[in-house]
Amino acid sequence: MNTRLLGTLMVLFCLGLSGCGTVISRGSSYPYRTDDTYYKGIQTSAKMLVNQTDDGDPFYTMLCWGSIVCPPVTVILMPLDIIVDTFLLPADALEHYRVMRRHNEYQRDLEKARSETKGQG
Repeated sequence: MNTRLLGTLMVLFCLGLSGCGTVISRGSSYPYRTDDTYYKGIQTSAKMLVNQTDDGDPFYTMLCWGSIVCPPVTVILMPLDIIVDTFLLPADALEHYRVMRRHNEYQRDLEKARSETKGQG
């Protein structure tokens, strides 16, 4: 019975770790979050392994490397990140379209405000 429980716990643990780069990259407060449009999960996993954070803080990379298990698990799970990122390509494309549309609307409004200001002066 103990081996079955241990096996179940190991499977649950592995499922919890699966695709962690993809999960991390879609969070908003993690320093490895990437602003790249596509395949964010694999890029986040790679950044975590080589300490390319936005703020330069090596805490998470040192924590990962200090746990001894994190680097091999991250490398082993990178193919899963690629698969999940591939399935999420339509959602990423839609999000990119929305962001670009908002940016273009902002630029139009800004140009309109500038031209009105010049017309008054």
